[in-house]
Amino acid sequence: MSTETGESWVAAREGQERWLHHLPRTRVVRDRRAWLVDLCRGQSVAHIGFADLGCERTNASDERWLHARVASSASRVVGLDVSATSVELARSRGFEAYEVDCTQIAAVESLGIHNFDIVLAGEVIEHLDNSGGFLRAMHSLACADGRLVITTPNARRLMDTFTAALGREIVHPDHTTIYSVRTLTALLARHEWDVVLTTTYANELEGRPRNLREAGLRSVGLFQKTLVRVAPYVADGLIVVAKPSRRS
Repeated sequence: MSTETGESWVAAREGQERWLHHLPRTRVVRDRRAWLVDLCRGQSVAHIGFADLGCERTNASDERWLHARVASSASRVVGLDVSATSVELARSRGFEAYEVDCTQIAAVESLGIHNFDIVLAGEVIEHLDNSGGFLRAMHSLACADGRLVITTPNARRLMDTFTAALGREIVHPDHTTIYSVRTLTALLARHEWDVVLTTTYANELEGRPRNLREAGLRSVGLFQKTLVRVAPYVADGLIVVAKPSRRS
């Protein structure tokens, strides 16, 4: 699906700063949820932000709720979320879940759960105002050979260029940050995670346009959907898989 992130960068003319970064060759993932469910198959998984707050309508059934789908394929799945109500609801449905602020290292460590094959953080990091604390806390959950899997909206999404040209911005009201491949890789490296796999995902175009503005945006979406076949890094989102750094 994708290759390891390389260090093939081109140095800037002034000084030794490297501003132009090579992107690993990849192909766009057409179904993000299905891709993640397959990745978690047979693995022990800590699912961060499993309640997916703010997306209740699209997650009205288990077919849409990623946590339920991961639970059907993983050997074990534990949900962690800051919402006490969501945690209690999940427990009432038979899921193992804990209320915790995953940006606080001590709070995560106090749960006493460790050695997960996969720490899954789908559409989480863009909501945080302490992403560094979050990435450090995730080390206490992953086993030595574990993987941290992050999905997040893509700063280079083609749609955003078109809407910005019109003086508009399409963004979830709770998002605080948007990442590119390079900025997310750099952030992970600062907190002792090495990226081993990078790819992108495309969202489905849902519903019918209700007016000319929505019809125009849908046309851009259709163009983007076609373009990602040859230019995957203009797709809607990023998927990055990282392993703990082996540094002394």
